Amino acid sequence: MNNATIQLKISPQLKWYNANKELAAQRKKEHYNNNRELYLERAKKFGKSDTRKKYLLDNKERTKAYNKEVWKTKKLLKPHLKTLYNLSLEEHQELLVKQLYCCKGCGKPESELKRSLCVDHCHKTGNVRGLLCHSCNLAIGFVNDDITILSKLINYLKDEQFNNTD
Repeated sequence: MNNATIQLKISPQLKWYNANKELAAQRKKEHYNNNRELYLERAKKFGKSDTRKKYLLDNKERTKAYNKEVWKTKKLLKPHLKTLYNLSLEEHQELLVKQLYCCKGCGKPESELKRSLCVDHCHKTGNVRGLLCHSCNLAIGFVNDDITILSKLINYLKDEQFNNTD
């Protein structure tokens, strides 16, 4: 290949612009201020947001069905499992079967829950412990996986003083 340098042809307009950037910016600003109504009208007519809004209103059912299908597909694939927990979809399915599709904490069946079961893992080791409902997962998270706190809370709930309904 030839090592000759390539000469780029620079237009006279570009030469002038490079030499007079500040003047060009000032002229552009003046032109906008003198023709502001025209710019606003044009933006209103061809603005992306208005065009997008009109499209969404005209195709409401179509976009709703499309979005539902896309999210349904993504949800079924559960791509976060591999990224966050190094867990394949098959391993997740095995956990569900092993737990009989129930929360490992409270035992509620997944079919009675508003959300699907969450993957519970140890934050120190990263090991997956099981699948929990959203409430159980939050409870463990709020006590920072601390068994001592959970024991104290259990004792608190067992306390006679609070269990008397007399």
